[in-house]
Amino acid sequence: MKLSIIVPCYNVAPYLERGLRSLSNQTLRDDFEIICIDDASTDDTLAILNMWAQRDLRVRVLKNKKNKGVAASRNRGLDMATGEYIGFMDPDDYVDSDFFERLVNTADAQKSQAACGQLCVIEVTGKKHKDPYRSVTELRKTLHNFKYHYTAIYRRDFINAHNIRYPNLSINEDSVFETMVKCAMTTNLPLVCGTYYYYCRRMESLNADWWPESKIKESVTGVETIIDIYNNTPVTMRDYICGAYGYFNYLRDVTLIKNTKTKIFVASNMCRIFKKMKYKQKLGTENTPLYLALLNDDPNGVIDVLKAQKWYTRTYKLFGRIKFLTVAFTRTRRDIRLFGILIYRMNLT
Repeated sequence: MKLSIIVPCYNVAPYLERGLRSLSNQTLRDDFEIICIDDASTDDTLAILNMWAQRDLRVRVLKNKKNKGVAASRNRGLDMATGEYIGFMDPDDYVDSDFFERLVNTADAQKSQAACGQLCVIEVTGKKHKDPYRSVTELRKTLHNFKYHYTAIYRRDFINAHNIRYPNLSINEDSVFETMVKCAMTTNLPLVCGTYYYYCRRMESLNADWWPESKIKESVTGVETIIDIYNNTPVTMRDYICGAYGYFNYLRDVTLIKNTKTKIFVASNMCRIFKKMKYKQKLGTENTPLYLALLNDDPNGVIDVLKAQKWYTRTYKLFGRIKFLTVAFTRTRRDIRLFGILIYRMNLT
């Protein structure tokens, strides 16, 4: 078996046919399996999966008795996989018909531990945004801030040898997985241009005005896990700064949530995590006020600095409900986003 494609499924009945059809039509033909894990869906997801399993012998259906989350479902798929390579697809997305064949052939030819294709984001309006990478050289330069979980395949023996699995998180679980892969790889990561994974945004994913407390805590746990991986892996200073600090800065955005208790919780954890990070002396002087507050273990100071840097944002809605245009600016920059996608930026310095 050349390839195992893992598809975690939960209440995705309206989207499932398109995704499975794109996998069934892969030019890799019969040398792969599609492992679908139903995570205790309450709609027709399981019935659709069983129907596909009857008409396509490459489809294997597993069922979780209780809802366990996407990370546990993917891990179960990893444990059951028999392919030489592992790939992932979310059931509401789809791929080009030659996507997996080209990735497998490239990984074989270059004897790589992984290979990735390109990503195309499809907005709820139908507008497509293809990733900007056009060469392997471009990708290598940005490896540690490049997210390729959706677009990659991995050698199964490589994944198992390094015990790479998804952490039990509802957010940032894919980022932790990617970081484990990046820090364990000893071969190049070839980029296969011209074949795409289509990531389809759904309307409910556009609104992130509030997060439950559990999600806030898991976002902090995910970032700290990533930084611990970088701290225990011999990577270059450049890769450390791109990777570890790139994810650390994600917590800055979380502090913009209005709840004061949440701000203090996140800022306190930023101070704690920052203390164990490397290469602080190499960071730019424009971040000095923030980093002084972090070094002084001053959560309120962190909040004050970030508040001063806070974007002024105005959001426009269709029909009074659907956010479609966001204008945001500070003293130094102007951004305009359409359905969450940056369409215009002006730097004023």
